[in-house]
Amino acid sequence: MDADALVAGAFSTSGASHLILRLGELSILECVAPVQVREEAERNLRYKLPEALGTFHRLVEQVIRIVPDPPAEIVARFAGQAHPEDVSILTSAVLNECQYLLTFNTRHYFPTKDAPLVVLTPAKFMQRLRQAISRLTQAESGEQA
Repeated sequence: MDADALVAGAFSTSGASHLILRLGELSILECVAPVQVREEAERNLRYKLPEALGTFHRLVEQVIRIVPDPPAEIVARFAGQAHPEDVSILTSAVLNECQYLLTFNTRHYFPTKDAPLVVLTPAKFMQRLRQAISRLTQAESGEQA
């Protein structure tokens, strides 16, 4: 997850970002963020939405797997696949074998085949998840017939 998705999930109790974090809390999804994202999200919350800091800290502790920021020499391999400030986030997602990178700034990421993941907004991710669950349910119903 990118910082903007974490901030939204900590502040809102009704949006897709919050729902994704709840699914992480239930161990249905694994939510991963590098140290850089945690720090950026916390800084933004402290400045703009300090009332959400408690929820954010609980989520980080209980739901988000915080991973180290990737080394600069590895980040350099992904240069040109994201906005310069976001290349390390993309790199971290790839190194941690994430299938999706969730952000509201999808235009900041343009991964190539070197970065085998899909960049989506939290809402688009939830739409895909619902479709996948629907297909599984339909397939299971067909097997039982």
